[in-house]
Amino acid sequence: MRRLVLLLIGYLILILAERVLPQGADEIFVGKITVPVVSIEDRSLIDFFVFEFFIAETLVTRMEIIDATGNGFGEDDLVKTYPSGQIYFPVPSDSAQQIMNSWRF
Repeated sequence: MRRLVLLLIGYLILILAERVLPQGADEIFVGKITVPVVSIEDRSLIDFFVFEFFIAETLVTRMEIIDATGNGFGEDDLVKTYPSGQIYFPVPSDSAQQIMNSWRF
């Protein structure tokens, strides 16, 4: 009986270890990348992009458009609004895309 209890305890420890210790953790690498970001604080430009990107927030004091793909600002990128911190995926109209195409470093 004692042997059965020890086997059961050992089995429970193995199950717990499998759940607690992530598999493949030694294969994970956390790094940093640098991406272009445009920070917009101009009220009229914020209002324009809120309308163009169908952002349903009543208060946006600042907006960041993040070139997540590295291929210029556009459809496959991210928009972060402040103060909420919400993230949106823009689908720019032609006029919005023209403005974003004019941004240079």
